[in-house]
Amino acid sequence: MKFITDKSGAPLVKFSDAKYIHVLPVTKYQFERFVWQVAPSWCDYEALIPETSRVSTDAITPDNFPQAFLVNVNFEEVLSFFKWSGSRPAAVKEWDEACEKIFAKKELFKEAYVYMNKAFREGQKVDRRISKLLKKLCDFKIRRQDLNCKIGELACEFSKEPYGKIYLKQDDKSQGLVTGSPRRKARGNNFGFCGVMEQ
Repeated sequence: MKFITDKSGAPLVKFSDAKYIHVLPVTKYQFERFVWQVAPSWCDYEALIPETSRVSTDAITPDNFPQAFLVNVNFEEVLSFFKWSGSRPAAVKEWDEACEKIFAKKELFKEAYVYMNKAFREGQKVDRRISKLLKKLCDFKIRRQDLNCKIGELACEFSKEPYGKIYLKQDDKSQGLVTGSPRRKARGNNFGFCGVMEQ
């Protein structure tokens, strides 16, 4: 598997041609970095923290690991994060392709962890909290597809604007339509997101 990192220091994995997708759904750590750097006045970050609050990487357990990921986002927040990080929303077909080709591989988190450590030693910008999170997920034997039993993800009908319909993908199977045309203020409850980057 081939990996790269985005502006937030998180890993993406190659899944098709020159396309890469986030190894993990966007974490609260990444979104906090975005808020600190951009500080959008419209973003009420506290409103994005679900009832189960943020958890430090040292305190992650097999029961609370979903707290590391950002959920309850709206489409405006998703698009702003992607613009900042240099990625874009995953199309439904891309998300399905990544699930089939990449997310089903049980070695994904281990290989991503090895990549992150190597990149750090080589002086690349990586988020060490995400490295620790990947290590914990490996230790707990949690796989990428397991995450979607706990956290759904937003995917778009089209990969570029106009985005068309927004879907909620969960358990690698189900999909529910969020809105006929993206209402950017509508929140997605227990749904987070991952992005695609082209190189």
